[in-house]
Amino acid sequence: MKKILIMLALLPSLLYAQNPNLFKDVSDYKFLKHMEVGASVGSTGIGIDIATPVNEHIAVRAGFSFFPRFDSNSAYNMSAAGIETDNVTDLKDKTQKICEYIEDWVHVPVDDQVEMTRRLTFYNAKVLVDWYPFHKKNWHFTTGFYWGTKNLAKVFNTTEEAPTLLGMNMYNDMYEQIQTLDKYEYPTITLGKYSFEMDPETGQEIKEKFSKYGRMRIRVGQFPDGTSHYLEPDENGMLKANATANAFKPYFGFGYKKNTGYDKRWNIGFDAGFLIWGGTPHIYANDGICLVHDVKKVGGIVGQYVDFVKVLPVYPVLEFRMSYSIF
Repeated sequence: MKKILIMLALLPSLLYAQNPNLFKDVSDYKFLKHMEVGASVGSTGIGIDIATPVNEHIAVRAGFSFFPRFDSNSAYNMSAAGIETDNVTDLKDKTQKICEYIEDWVHVPVDDQVEMTRRLTFYNAKVLVDWYPFHKKNWHFTTGFYWGTKNLAKVFNTTEEAPTLLGMNMYNDMYEQIQTLDKYEYPTITLGKYSFEMDPETGQEIKEKFSKYGRMRIRVGQFPDGTSHYLEPDENGMLKANATANAFKPYFGFGYKKNTGYDKRWNIGFDAGFLIWGGTPHIYANDGICLVHDVKKVGGIVGQYVDFVKVLPVYPVLEFRMSYSIF
């Protein structure tokens, strides 16, 4: 990859060596002699831009692209996470029992799934240089950069899941307290500002029951050592993950532009190329674990993001563009 970047960076010098007259008329050419405005749609979202020639072979484009707000939902299964077991039926029974406990506390229906929302947050400003090496000036090669948000996308639980996740936190907090109960004392359980005292025998029965079921968590994936990676709601009762990458992303590609034939001011065409991440993007869960580099076999909609960034070291760009020459 570094060798490719070096070659692309040296491309203008190589072009000049082959054709010294290529950039000769830049200083003599009247900047903003012509200008066109364009609109595009493609893998970088919806875009707008303006373009102007620098000389007979070089043009500059500047613009902005973004993804409109579009949410899609998927579900993650909640799971009892006491002792690792391959007995699926037993695990489902324990999970269902905990769901019944949580339902009694929050007084809303609770199942063993948490609905998650996926939202793209990818937007960029861009500055591109088009080189038209051929006589008819339809095909061009492009280099430049995109600069925008570091956040590519995010996944978070829906509002309807708030009571369930609140109940999950309450259950897990009680689980931690119960594990430290001493059977020789009168145990006390604290929920918020309220405390409850139990006799030793009752406390021991509850401790054994909670130990059997374990904590309530969402299984996300697997660590390299084979143990499961579980996720719990944060202090605000939220489950979430954020995909991030470098704000500055170099672009290299090619494209085609041709007037419509009905009006020489109107042009249609396309651009194809790739954005360089500058390293594999990260996807951080709300526990701070990177699901791309630290976890494998990630499931659900987060797993789709993980698979995408692992397979593609660069971001593919394909845009269809229409422009109009205003002068």
